[in-house]
Amino acid sequence: MFAPAARLASKRLLEIRQIFRQTPQFYLSPLLHCPKLREFLTHIDSLDNNPDIQWEFSDANKERVRDPQSLNV
Repeated sequence: MFAPAARLASKRLLEIRQIFRQTPQFYLSPLLHCPKLREFLTHIDSLDNNPDIQWEFSDANKERVRDPQSLNV
């Protein structure tokens, strides 16, 4: 009598486990296919970076930031 219920519960738990296992891939997959965004997100500060150099957005870059479509690959 309990065998079918146990099988069903086991099947449901396996499905839930698979959903949680796939969740990080679902959220990261758009990032993995966008080289510009991936490059931006994976920047790591290193000894080669010089924090004393003054840096500001140029007017052209400010326009690109206002229009997110221009950042598409």
